[in-house]
Amino acid sequence: MPIVAAETFAQTSFDYIIVGGGTAGLVVAARLSEDPGVLVGIVEAGEYLPDREDINVPGYFGRTIGSDIDWKFETVPQPGLNGRKILMSRGKVLGGTSAINFMANTRGSAADYDSWEKLGMSGWNWREILRSLLTAEHRTPAVQPAASACQFNPECHGSSGPLISSYPNYVNDKHTEFLAAVRASGLKENLDPDNGHNVGAWTFGGSIDPRTATRSYAATAYWAPNADRTNLLLVTSAHALKVTFAPSTSAGQNNELCVAQGVQLTAHRDGTILHATARRAIILSAGAIQTPQLLELSGIGNPAILREYDIECVVDLPGVGENLQDHIYIPMSYEVTADCDTWDDTRDPSKHAELWAQYLQQKGKYSHMHSAVAMTGLPILAGSQQRLEEHLASATRHANGPVEDYAKQHALLAGYLGEPGQAQAEIIQAPGFASFASQLDVGKRYHSHINIFLRPFSRGHVHIASPDPHAAPSIDPRYFSHPLDFGIFMDMVRYSRRLMRTAPIAGYFLRHVDPGSDLCDAELEEHVRQQATTLWHPVGTAAMLPREDNGVVDERLRVYGTANLHVVRSGCPLWR
Repeated sequence: MPIVAAETFAQTSFDYIIVGGGTAGLVVAARLSEDPGVLVGIVEAGEYLPDREDINVPGYFGRTIGSDIDWKFETVPQPGLNGRKILMSRGKVLGGTSAINFMANTRGSAADYDSWEKLGMSGWNWREILRSLLTAEHRTPAVQPAASACQFNPECHGSSGPLISSYPNYVNDKHTEFLAAVRASGLKENLDPDNGHNVGAWTFGGSIDPRTATRSYAATAYWAPNADRTNLLLVTSAHALKVTFAPSTSAGQNNELCVAQGVQLTAHRDGTILHATARRAIILSAGAIQTPQLLELSGIGNPAILREYDIECVVDLPGVGENLQDHIYIPMSYEVTADCDTWDDTRDPSKHAELWAQYLQQKGKYSHMHSAVAMTGLPILAGSQQRLEEHLASATRHANGPVEDYAKQHALLAGYLGEPGQAQAEIIQAPGFASFASQLDVGKRYHSHINIFLRPFSRGHVHIASPDPHAAPSIDPRYFSHPLDFGIFMDMVRYSRRLMRTAPIAGYFLRHVDPGSDLCDAELEEHVRQQATTLWHPVGTAAMLPREDNGVVDERLRVYGTANLHVVRSGCPLWR
């Protein structure tokens, strides 16, 4: 059905209302509306922009960060990052952050998915999650030039799902050299890291339709094919204010389950407050940043926080907004020999016409993104047995310390530290200049390593900072607040620098650019605190955990204390 006006939406009596037309929201909307007997509504703050090149063209990844389709949230000052505030980008467009991310299509370790069940969520494990992943995916087998480094395993990939993923049809000329250097560092080649074991040297798959060389994301996979359904309504440019509850509830007292009945929303053009109702369920899909904000504005959360803003407590649920965790990374650039074919060409306006002509044939640098990657466990990152044992001893000391809110999670994370098959870091080869701290010299060639810390122990929080629904929430990831994180991060940085001097990379490496080669340990650590930043993977703020462990939703993704309010999205799982 066509996108409807906010007034029409509010006058419709739905079975289900989904707040947020992002990655999970559109999936749920598509699945629910398969039943023609139910009426499904989606509230989306952004617009539907199917023709924007900075969304669709893979080689333009990153151009939407900080743009008009980015919420442009900001963290509070981070002591672990020299007091800097960090941009927390989230997609403000139909498709959500799947429209502005970098299209890397990777899965976690099977152990990560199995940990959900170990922590009390029955039925949430690798075997069951894989079934859903196969249903969603349409993976195309690899073709040259990436075929030699990939092996399509049909047991690990779907072939008929709506979300298209593919191996790159363009790789840079040092792709295989990077993978060879990774193998020389002690890692093995991994021809299909989507099998639940992602450690090794491998080639990225991307959420890219190879037939058109365009982004495949929630809007193309789940909205566009279903937009003509008469039982699926979408309102765009509408801001959800809060969830409303049936008047018969007694503020969650005497174990009574609160019944969600609708959503207050405002149309951006004039600010009129409207109310849409649903008979069966309200589903929040507002991501790890705005889901806890909506819950608190609706009276669900820590009573002390709600009282501060004169919000009546409907459900006492102190886990709302807690457990925030995020991937933090740092780019490191180095100059390479002049014969290297790099992304630096894309900065030259005179080369654009040639590159665009290649792209129109689904070829060349604009047709894909980065392609070569290493994932490694701590035994290789640490560089020595002594250093590894220091980390393990530190983990033991903290595990035996005072009882903490995340002790069960930390025990699982600590158990991974000594295992070579459990990745702690991801190193992506970016064939171009990616430095934050310095400027490139025009005419020179560069490569960069994108160094990502995968399993942080640090936990932060997201809470309302105002009763105004249009005000940004307070976001505090507390990066590097746990003593283990910074040490492991620095081992990752040193491993990445060693990799630059490992053959065959050493054969085209010329010099360290950012950080420079002459830094002592203290200077290198200071560089990291000044340059590390988020990779925009916040999760955990509406955790799927037992209620007594600060959980927010149960294994059916239903908010504790409610009969029919659910949360979907990456803010739900324990970690990514």
